[in-house]
This record gives sequence, C-alpha cells and structure tokens, in this order.
Amino acid sequence: MSGNKVDTHVVELEDLDESRPEKEGNDVDMGQQIEEETASKASRAESDPDLSSNSEIDDTVLDEDYRPEKDDSPDNGSDTDTAQGVVSEGDAGDVLETSAVQRHRRPRPDMWKRELIKEKRLKGENYKNPMGQERPPKTMGPPCTSQHCLKSEKRSCELLTEEHRTDIFNNFWSMPFWETRKLYIQTLVQNVPIKQKK
Repeated sequence: MSGNKVDTHVVELEDLDESRPEKEGNDVDMGQQIEEETASKASRAESDPDLSSNSEIDDTVLDEDYRPEKDDSPDNGSDTDTAQGVVSEGDAGDVLETSAVQRHRRPRPDMWKRELIKEKRLKGENYKNPMGQERPPKTMGPPCTSQHCLKSEKRSCELLTEEHRTDIFNNFWSMPFWETRKLYIQTLVQNVPIKQKK
C-alpha cells in the first residue's frame, strides 16, 4: 500500500512539470541571457586593465544592475543604530525611533542642585542654600587693629600689606578642597615648638 502512495506522488509531480511548458522555455531564455551577460562582462574585463588581472573577478564590480540588500558602509546618512534602538528618518525629516529596550539615564552628580551649591560654597561665591536663602560671597575682613596685637611683641599684624592679604585670600578660596587649604595655611605659618609646658 505504501508503494502505491509513493507512485501517485511521483505521477502528480510529473504531471505538474508537464503542465508548465512555457516556464521551461523561459528558463532556457534566462540561461541564454545570463550567458550573454557573462560574455559581455568578460569582454569588458579584458579591455579594462584594472579588471583584467589574474586575480579572481568580483561579480559585483562587473554587474551594473547589482544592488546590495544592506549597505555596509559606516556613512549611511539616514539610518543610524543607537544604544536605545534603531533611529531612521521619515519622508518629512521626522525622526522615528523604535526601541525594544530603553536604558536608564546615567547619574550626573556634577549637575545636581546640591552639588552645584556645594561647589559654589567651597569657592566662596554667593549661592542659595537648600532652604532658598541667598548667601553672600566670602569677602576679606578689615586688617587686625586689636589692642592685644598692637601691644604684643610676638604678633606683627601690621607687617602684612593689603596686597599680601588679598593674595592669601584669593589663593585660599581658589583651592577646591579643604585638605589643600589646610596645607596652604600650614605653609604660611611658622610652627615653633613649645619651650616649656606649665
């Protein structure tokens, strides 16, 4: 029984092949066209010195009608792949975006409000605190005129000129971290060891 089924399928396939005589003629015509095209391409390759080398000939160079399905060049003007998906331009220049997975934005601490306030505060500039109160910039105070400094032999506040004071002030507030500011002050101060403890 199984042998009969196989025979009927073979007969049906043979009937199908016989029912399409004009397609076989088209296949022969297509074969002739292909042979003619390859012959003309070969003659062009022989006349062109770049293509007539002994190396294998790339058919894509010879075939004028060849259109690649996908352009492999990186300069594809309208379509670009992004990390969020594929972006392509429409007819009117609108950007259409299709994305299966959207990535989370990365945190940017340098743009946070509190960090901007902190940076301004450390630089000595005016800023608004988190409560919204305006804080004035750091300014240099008046020179020391206390009676204690005037009477003391060890303190010599009057020796500091106004120019030297402004240099110290500007250098101090231009430093970004408190650690560097502390080191700067330590370089300006002369540390004297204690002679005798009480």
